[in-house]
Amino acid sequence: MRIDALYNTIVDILRKQRNGSVSIADFNLRAYQSVLDAYQFYLNGYGVNQQTHDALAPFKVKYSFTSTLQGVVTFPPDYERLLSIKPDTSVYAVDFYNEDEIDLAASSAIRKVSSSYFIGELLNNSAQLYPKQIVTGTISYLRKPLQPIYNFTLSGTNNRTVTYNPTGSQDVEFGDLYLWKVIQGILMRCGVNLEDAIVMQYSQITGQENGK
Repeated sequence: MRIDALYNTIVDILRKQRNGSVSIADFNLRAYQSVLDAYQFYLNGYGVNQQTHDALAPFKVKYSFTSTLQGVVTFPPDYERLLSIKPDTSVYAVDFYNEDEIDLAASSAIRKVSSSYFIGELLNNSAQLYPKQIVTGTISYLRKPLQPIYNFTLSGTNNRTVTYNPTGSQDVEFGDLYLWKVIQGILMRCGVNLEDAIVMQYSQITGQENGK
């Protein structure tokens, strides 16, 4: 949904629920916080059901990497959660272990660590791969959401006519089926608490109208 359409949806609900409204500046602030809350909501359930996979699909990223000489892979600035690391020289994705397990895993005779089978340890925004050597491959991860922004211009008498400006604007990245959680968060920050089912209904109606 385009960001101006989302804003109009919020204003419409606020008027119906309490005859209120919200400025675009406040909407931008509350929208970002609500996007982060929705992202965490779906992230907490990621891997549990298909819905969470679908909700976070816009944030899935794959990119090619080359480690340091010692096998350290640095994650990009927008990194949020690792999904997998697949070295080019292996048919297996890297198996990760915590600090207490890594030494035992590295010395295992059952599946010896080699360029055909890597193990790893997650560090602060990076990963240490074993064996410690240059590694190339592909990283799959979930990135952080972009900040939604409704940019606009003012014109007319006393500059009271608002016109959406796509330049500098950023839509909410969740698909229409999952926008209800963002809408709910914005409304809560505006003092309106609605049940999930009601917010979902508003979201579906708005999505259908914007799909015409």
